[in-house]
Amino acid sequence: MFKNFSKLSALLLLVVLLTTNAFSYPKRILMEDHTGAWCGWCVLGNQAMEDMLAEYQDKFIPIAVHNGDAMATGDAATFESETGGYFELQGYPSGFQNRTAYTVDGETAVPIHPGYWPQTVAAHINDESIVNVIIKDWKLDKDAKTLTITVEAELSKDYNDQLAFNVFILEDSVSGTGTGWNQANYLSGDARYITHPYYLLPSSIQKYKHMNVLIDALGGSWGANGNFPSTAKAGQKYSITFTKDLSTLSKIQNYDNLWFAAMVQEVNGKRTIMNSVAANKKLPPPLAKISTVSTTTYESALRSKSFSREVSFKNESIYDVDVEFSIDNLVSSFPSGWVCDITPKIANVKKGETIKVNISSELNDQVTF
Repeated sequence: MFKNFSKLSALLLLVVLLTTNAFSYPKRILMEDHTGAWCGWCVLGNQAMEDMLAEYQDKFIPIAVHNGDAMATGDAATFESETGGYFELQGYPSGFQNRTAYTVDGETAVPIHPGYWPQTVAAHINDESIVNVIIKDWKLDKDAKTLTITVEAELSKDYNDQLAFNVFILEDSVSGTGTGWNQANYLSGDARYITHPYYLLPSSIQKYKHMNVLIDALGGSWGANGNFPSTAKAGQKYSITFTKDLSTLSKIQNYDNLWFAAMVQEVNGKRTIMNSVAANKKLPPPLAKISTVSTTTYESALRSKSFSREVSFKNESIYDVDVEFSIDNLVSSFPSGWVCDITPKIANVKKGETIKVNISSELNDQVTF
């Protein structure tokens, strides 16, 4: 009797282990940035999108959903109106992170100001999903102006509600002249943003290159069911093939700059993006996320003498990075004739590695700036 009980216990333990270790998939973050060329504060979102794309690479998918400008036409304008209305968009710029509500500063909502994107993205960049999405195949015929794209999904466990596929067509480096194309820039000359890349740019940026511009959503705002049944089963593969006559999208400027984002989204309830993937997107070089290890901020030195100190920096990025070290003259002040130098000026820093940099200074008798 005792032996039989032991065998049964072992069998039950095995079953528990098999059922509790259901695998899941890395979840990418898809950010729908509601923006407009007329919106002077929207450059905050434009820069944040580029920064996070550089930092997180293919784990982050930036979507620029335009309102009230030359890029907000046709189905893209309908998409902006429908999704903005459903998720109670209150102002621009605002981003929908996987169409999920997050709480920032005590307020819970789907629209998030770009000032909060770094914290919400960082908090969820390693999230997982029960849905894996892949672009099985795609063909862009530039001569015939047609796109055929097949998306496939597989689940790690049953999902007891309706799911849907969607594919966004996007274009980079979209540009034009005049109203509807020139990017307004409220950060221009604003001392609060002196370290921001847009601080030195004009208040109206002509021939601005708009990135990640949503051209069309092949499944509309809420997706197409495709082969998804009302209950999707674990281990079963589901797919859909979209075919689009691109000649109907008159605002495409350069077929070489097109790229695509495919996703699986909820149809009912929250309508969240379960998972997504991009194809043909040209990624920027990985962003260096470097922190200062040293804590000393002041040094004492005699005039007409030289001194040096060693400063340590740590690469907290998830990638190896090439780093250029320099002194920022915009925020640094030196008496006339003083010379500072950094060694090395360029270095390849492995992920998680700490590098030591020497800062040397040559002082003369001058004390005036």
